[in-house]
Amino acid sequence: MSIEVKHKDPLLCSPVKFDQSRSSQAKPPTTTSNMKYSLALAAFLSYATAYPSVLEDLVARDRGSSGSSGSSGSSKCAWNNYKCPPVKTVAAAAVISAKRTNCGPLPCAPFNATDQYVSTTGKYAYKPPGKSDIRGPCPGLNAAANHGYLSRTGVTTQAETIAGLFAAYAMSPDVSEPLAIIAINQFGDPVGQRWSIGGPIRGVVNPVTQNSGISYSHNNYESDGSQTRCDAPVTNGDAHSLVVSRFADTYINRLVKGRGAVPGTGYGYTLDSFAKDYVFKSDWSISHNPLYVSAPFAGTIVAPVAYQFIINFMSNHSEANPSGWLSPEVYKSFFAISGNYPNFKWNPGQERIPDNWYRRSSLTPYDNPAAFSDLSIAGAAYPDSLRLGCNNGKVNTYVAGDPTPVLAEFQTLGFAGNFKQFAPGNQQCPGNAYNPIGPTQNY
Repeated sequence: MSIEVKHKDPLLCSPVKFDQSRSSQAKPPTTTSNMKYSLALAAFLSYATAYPSVLEDLVARDRGSSGSSGSSGSSKCAWNNYKCPPVKTVAAAAVISAKRTNCGPLPCAPFNATDQYVSTTGKYAYKPPGKSDIRGPCPGLNAAANHGYLSRTGVTTQAETIAGLFAAYAMSPDVSEPLAIIAINQFGDPVGQRWSIGGPIRGVVNPVTQNSGISYSHNNYESDGSQTRCDAPVTNGDAHSLVVSRFADTYINRLVKGRGAVPGTGYGYTLDSFAKDYVFKSDWSISHNPLYVSAPFAGTIVAPVAYQFIINFMSNHSEANPSGWLSPEVYKSFFAISGNYPNFKWNPGQERIPDNWYRRSSLTPYDNPAAFSDLSIAGAAYPDSLRLGCNNGKVNTYVAGDPTPVLAEFQTLGFAGNFKQFAPGNQQCPGNAYNPIGPTQNY
């Protein structure tokens, strides 16, 4: 595949390049930024202590990024004509962020084809959802259901979530289990111990959870500032439909040179480029969504970590690149996109795990410490990638809180932490009162 990277469409966000000459003139970080930077260094050094050779590897590795742009999407949420503001950057932390592999600050375990191969044949063959099957806003969950790693109905259990997401993506149980528990008890069917990867489960009535599914768990599980979906208040509650122009912006503008199948060659996506992508998408929300909220759990933690999930769970691994790379082709497959840039088409509910695809190693599953490392390093490099706050009912009225206590809670207890203790009230954040309930998503 040939990717044109010289042209820049002025209608979309141009690529952000790390400029060493400009970074030396960056303003000193604030006290909060210093704390975030310290957390990032602590996370990084905790990994590096176990693997001292990583320091030499980070210093030696090349960096760079480039891209171009274009496409269309929902008229209410189209990326066209939006010009991204500059990303606030802390130079020293950005060096660490840019040097990460697609496994984080340290490489994955050595490649093992038998362990890492993900079958897409037999009982795991791709099958599009039937008329009564549910799909939702998460491409990774949709793909897992389409291949039978989760129930093809789109309604699953805690045990199946843990086993299925480890088999498909090497997601550690300390990540999958609390997320499943939250989905069951807050948005699913606690009586039947089930949860929906999309909208409501048919036949279930629960006044406590409202049986909303994760599609309508707004500001509790699902959040504003998605990479490819629109904010629910902007589209009358639809935060599950992909907006093609948003996908196209990421597809072409977040490519990083030298991150292909063979390190130092080709183009791909990285934790660093997606951390900046989250800043761009949340900036859009602040300037277009009067009810924008970044709540402690759904916004400060889940929204940015969802971008990191894409890199950690969708990257393809090989002998030549054991830490993985995410190519444009694989990115399109997981997001149910067909066609060539800029003429993309979204095929709802048809997310696929590519054939001949190898997940991260079972020896280095994606766990809570890795997620904390991703968040803290990104937050130290790009302070706006950790947001706690909201608009007050009008666009561009964002008032920011201090996300540091939220990150500290996450470091201690992971996704099982008590994040509601940090939540601002409805008077401070009118968007907290927005509670969309919609139909089951059938494709």
